[in-house]
Amino acid sequence: MLFLARILSLAISIATFGVVRAITDDMDMIAWAISTGAALLAYLILHALLVRPLLKRAAKRASKKIIKHYARGGNIAGAARIARRLGLGKDAATAVAEEHQDALVRAVANHVIDEARRMYVKSRDRKEIRKYLRKQGLKESTIDDVIERIAGE
Repeated sequence: MLFLARILSLAISIATFGVVRAITDDMDMIAWAISTGAALLAYLILHALLVRPLLKRAAKRASKKIIKHYARGGNIAGAARIARRLGLGKDAATAVAEEHQDALVRAVANHVIDEARRMYVKSRDRKEIRKYLRKQGLKESTIDDVIERIAGE
């Protein structure tokens, strides 16, 4: 999809600036400058209408694929490969993979804390909360911090 967006962007730029160059070939400098400005404006409008939606769709698709990869137990290298297949460079793909991993970890942690908070509001039983957090795989020091945070709210 990114490849299609690049091709479309190239075609738009060649068409708009090629047409302007052909039309303004025999005009004086002021008319050429004005028509070049109009061509630039036309290029930006066409780019916004035709290319940006493709880029947004490609970014959403990439995010979904990377999150599914992590949800299945994948690692950063696999997520970076997914991003590379979608047209990103090596460094950009690694950065995107790390950002998605961090976002997924934060989302899971927030979900666990919110569930513990609901349980605490419902029962006010710290032992039950501790049992739930152990079941989720948290360390004892983290469990104590989470319980104090929830009880403090």
